[in-house]
Amino acid sequence: GEVCEGALYTLTRDGYEALWQSEGGGMERPGYEEVSVPVSVDGTIVQAVTLRAAPWMRLRRDAPPSARYKELIVQGAVELGLSDAYVSMLSALPAASPSPALRALATAHGVVAALLLRLSAALGAPWARRVLAPVRAACYALLRAQASSRAEAQRGAARSASPTLVGFTSEAAMAAILLPTAALGASA
Repeated sequence: GEVCEGALYTLTRDGYEALWQSEGGGMERPGYEEVSVPVSVDGTIVQAVTLRAAPWMRLRRDAPPSARYKELIVQGAVELGLSDAYVSMLSALPAASPSPALRALATAHGVVAALLLRLSAALGAPWARRVLAPVRAACYALLRAQASSRAEAQRGAARSASPTLVGFTSEAAMAAILLPTAALGASA
C-alpha cells in the first residue's frame, strides 16, 4: 500500500462521539464510514480508526480541495513535522479557487441541495438525494480541469489552451449549470 503520513490522537469516548457527530455520523445515512487501519508508531503496529467517504458519497475521481482547505492541510503537515517530501507532495496538489460570483451561486445552490437532502430523509425517498448528482459531477469535472490547467501552468507545462481561458470557460460553464438551482435557493 501507499504511505499516508499524519498524526494519531487518543480521544475519549465522548470526544470521539463529538467528532463523529460533527462529521455527520448522526445522520440516517452518514457520509463517512469508520475504518480500522494498521499504523506504525515508533516501529510498533497499532490499530487506528479513521474516517473515509461512504461508498454512496465517493466520487469516481477526486475533486480538488478548495485553496483554503488545501492550505490548512499543508500548514498542518508542516506543524506536525511531516517529511519535506510529503509536504511538497501536498503543496503540489491542485486546488480549486472559484470566483466570488461562482461561490455565491454555489451557496444558493447548496440551499436547494440541503432541502432535497431533508426531503429525502423525511419522505424516505433516496431518489431526491440523487437529483443533483449530475450537476455535482459536472461541476467537479470542471473544477478538476481548471485546477489541473493552473497546476500545469505553474509547472511550466505546455498546453494548447491558456489557464486563463480554461478558467474562464470552466467558471462560465459552472455558473450556467448552477444558475437554475441557485435561483431557487436564493428565493427559498
